[in-house]
Amino acid sequence: MDNRAIEDFLNDSDLDFSGDEDDEEYLPPDVLRALQESQEAKVRDESLEEEEAREEVMQDEENTEEVSQSTSRLLWRKNIMPRRGPDIEDNVLISQESADMNVLYCFFEYLGLDFWGLLAEQSNLYSAQKRNLKSINTNSIEMVHFAGIQLMMGTLKYPQGKLYWTRDLCVPIVRDTINRDRFF
Repeated sequence: MDNRAIEDFLNDSDLDFSGDEDDEEYLPPDVLRALQESQEAKVRDESLEEEEAREEVMQDEENTEEVSQSTSRLLWRKNIMPRRGPDIEDNVLISQESADMNVLYCFFEYLGLDFWGLLAEQSNLYSAQKRNLKSINTNSIEMVHFAGIQLMMGTLKYPQGKLYWTRDLCVPIVRDTINRDRFF
């Protein structure tokens, strides 16, 4: 067969490849039947929901004397949220070792003592550069305390930072952890 014969054979086909999207796609009979049943069930559910919504609206209109014509009413229904994704049990995600850990251990798992030591060292270096060789002489423990106080202050949100150390409004854990002048 030469190219001309192949081209004639292809052009002589009974199939129409027009690419119209209106053509129905072939589905096996069992899939088609299941699809039709699910669509019918969906239509039934929607009609039941519409009837329930109409009944609720009628009851609401009966109970209220003044109903504004210009505002539309929103109907809220309680539906169970469908679960998406794979079924994973909660205890599978947490290993037994991590279940026994406390919060402080988990905190230091991500931000270890090496990090806090480096942070203290760099803070001392920066303070010496900016304050004419006067270092703040901090250590890793004090940096952890400083970060904890910052987190607590972000949660409590007093309007001024100095209020955490005042006699009337003081937060004992902040006051006892670090001196006000040292903090600022």
